[in-house]
Formats: sequence, structure tokens, C-alpha cells
Amino acid sequence: NPSTLLLFGMEDLQLLAKASPEQVEKLLHSVCDSLCARKGPRFQDYSKLVKIDSWSGLIIACEHFVKKATNLEQKELSEHLNVLPESHRAVAGSCLSARRDDVIGALKSAVAGISDAKLKDLDWNLKFVLSSDKIASVEEPLVTMDLAVEDAEERTTHISVEMSKDELKSMITSLETANK
Repeated sequence: NPSTLLLFGMEDLQLLAKASPEQVEKLLHSVCDSLCARKGPRFQDYSKLVKIDSWSGLIIACEHFVKKATNLEQKELSEHLNVLPESHRAVAGSCLSARRDDVIGALKSAVAGISDAKLKDLDWNLKFVLSSDKIASVEEPLVTMDLAVEDAEERTTHISVEMSKDELKSMITSLETANK
């Protein structure tokens, strides 16, 4: 499926088909180590497998795939790895299964490190706008959310957000995606 290939940068991952299963396992473990803030893969170790101009694309594709693989069930993971030979799929699948919790923990830590702020209070109300000074008939629901956000020093900042129905749906979708 071409869209699946593009989703994970599989064209770069196909370079792994030239490697031995042992090299694939070593590379994926190194990529997982890199995502977990440890020593990552070195070009010198794979210079016979890939040219320098393809190296960064391969590593980025591997990192992207490892991150996405944390949300996939084993069957879905196997489907996405179908661009690799069977021996490589088995090694990659077992590596990703074994390192899944490590990678999830590292990704959660990275996200938590973005900001120490936390939501302290949420108040919302729904309005139905019938018209405005520019348009005679609007008839659109609007939601207003008042957020109280507390930072690391326990200072509270109040944020008010007004959204249309479509904007609210988009925000909820984004939050659900981020929660996965």
C-alpha cells in the first residue's frame, strides 16, 4: 500500500533489506537507545550498508517508525514491516516489542519536559450566536473555555478560548491523538 509506505518513510526503511537480520536488530536497538537519551547509531558501524547521503534519511525513518510502532498492535506492525524480508520482519518485530515500554517512557518524559504547567481548573459555557453587527443571521454555536493553568512556581494564569463547533472538534481530535 503506497500510502502506508509514505506514512512511515518506508522508502528509506527499505535500505534495511540490504542488511543482515543482526544488523537490523542492532540498528533498531541503537535507534531505541537514541530515543531513550542514550548513545544512538553511528554511521561508521553501517558505512558498508548505506551511503552517507542516505544515512540521515534512514535514521529519521527508523526513529519515526519506532515512535509510531509504539501505538500499533502486533498484527498492524507486521503489515507495516512487509517491505522487509521475512527474517528482518521477525527481528524488527521482536526488537520493537521488547523496547516498546522503554520508548513509550522516554517519549512521555520528553513530552512532560516541554512544560511544567498543568491545568488547574476548567470552566466552559455554550453560546448560540444568532446574529452579529456584520451578518444578520449567523446561527452558530460557540463554546467558551476558561482555563486556569498553574506553572512550576504555582502561579496561575487564566486563559480564555472561544471556538466554533468545527474548531472544538479539531481540538478534541488533536487532544485524543496526543493522548495515544
